[in-house]
Amino acid sequence: MTFEPRIGDSPDEEVTRVLRSLYAAPGSDGYWLMLERRIMAGIARSEEEGWWRELARWGRTGALAASVAVAVAAATLWRAHERSQQLAFTQLFESSRSADVQLATQAGPESDRETTLRFVISP
Repeated sequence: MTFEPRIGDSPDEEVTRVLRSLYAAPGSDGYWLMLERRIMAGIARSEEEGWWRELARWGRTGALAASVAVAVAAATLWRAHERSQQLAFTQLFESSRSADVQLATQAGPESDRETTLRFVISP
């Protein structure tokens, strides 16, 4: 079976005519007047409510989101502060340990046992 398109056939013109009749604008003025009334009523309702009422409905949600953002930022700053203090303490402690080791090795001839003991008990 072979399909060959036919150009200029009447079914296409008939479909076009039917579709135009289905989608054609209404001819009566009553439709347009009713449409205008519905549009104007919607505009009047929106002016009564005002845009600020819509904004007020979002106020609580916005305040909640802002408070969550502030809490997250505060927790992050607190953690960064703790981490910097821990790092500073570690650096200070390690530098004092290395100074103790240097002093112990410069003090003179000691046995390995005495050097280890001094390293363990020194603060």
